[in-house]
Order: sequence, then structure tokens, then C-alpha cells
Amino acid sequence: MIVSGDTDLIPAIKVVRSTFPHKQIGVIIPVGKASNDMIKTADFRFKMRDHHLASSRFPDQIVLPDGSTLDCPPNWK
Repeated sequence: MIVSGDTDLIPAIKVVRSTFPHKQIGVIIPVGKASNDMIKTADFRFKMRDHHLASSRFPDQIVLPDGSTLDCPPNWK
């Protein structure tokens, strides 16, 4: 599985396909991206949706063992 819509990866996918002809290659196209060329190159594909991202986010603030915190940037929320 490749999580990308970047067509620069197509040559690498073709190399993997020729080296491992029995392996299936899938792509997960990120939200807001579209790539028909990536879809044509892969054996199967999934389209990432907003709810996939929302359900896999870390909390807005993470407290580290030393008591310091990591805060989600406002523009990522």
C-alpha cells in the first residue's frame, strides 16, 4: 500500500511490479488529491475521506512524561 497521489512514484511502482510480479500494489489517495495515473498503475485503490483522517488524529494536546506538552497547530484542526 502506498499512501500518495504523487505520480512521481509511478516509476518506482513499475520497478516493484517487475521485480515482484506476484505482489499486488495498492494506493490510498489522500483527501483533496486525484491521480488517475496512480490508479491505473496500481492493482487496487482506496480514496481517503475526511472521516478517515478525523478518526485517526491525535488529541489536540499531548502531555509528555516530563510534563511538557505538544499542541496541535491551529491550522491542522
